[in-house]
Amino acid sequence: MLNYLSNTPLVVAGAVFITLFNVRETIFKTTEQLMRMQSYDLQVNFSQQYRIDEVQHELNKIPGIMDMDTWLRTNAKRIRLDGSESDNISLTGLHPDSKVIIAPEMLEGRWLEPNDANAIVISSSVAQREPDLKVGQLITLKINDRAYTLQIVGKALSVGGGPGETGAAYVNYPYLASLVRNTAKSNVTMITALPNTGIPLADLKKRIG
Repeated sequence: MLNYLSNTPLVVAGAVFITLFNVRETIFKTTEQLMRMQSYDLQVNFSQQYRIDEVQHELNKIPGIMDMDTWLRTNAKRIRLDGSESDNISLTGLHPDSKVIIAPEMLEGRWLEPNDANAIVISSSVAQREPDLKVGQLITLKINDRAYTLQIVGKALSVGGGPGETGAAYVNYPYLASLVRNTAKSNVTMITALPNTGIPLADLKKRIG
């Protein structure tokens, strides 16, 4: 009886330790995968949308920039089957063949392809908060008070959304631009700095804005 009682706390303590270690390991893995996708050096967020050619023209005047990619980001809400709506989903239209990002780790399905139209990749954060969503099924999103139906082609690893957010999702830039009727415009630009220029990123950031 004494041996049983004395060993019980050790078993419980061991179980708690393993749980904490697994959580810690998951956090490190998630951070590493996000850093792999975000291979750019600077993210420039504009308060409004600008023409892509104007953004590129102005940024090309700044020394120290090697590559850039212009994205379009907007909020969307999922319209559930019962008619209720989710919190905001940060919907990003990007170029899957971009030089400044690497496809994230896919938990299910696949990443976007250049010829995709209404295909969407949801993050694991969205899947966690909207657990009925599965790869291969359709999802209805409300964007600027209009409803659109997209097909989920993949689920990617991500960090959870903030307060009032469900998480992130990704579509091709041309498709999102056509939905919001702002073709050839962008409100997010990712920048990769030239290596070995001696220009600190902080200085490059100041030059940009």
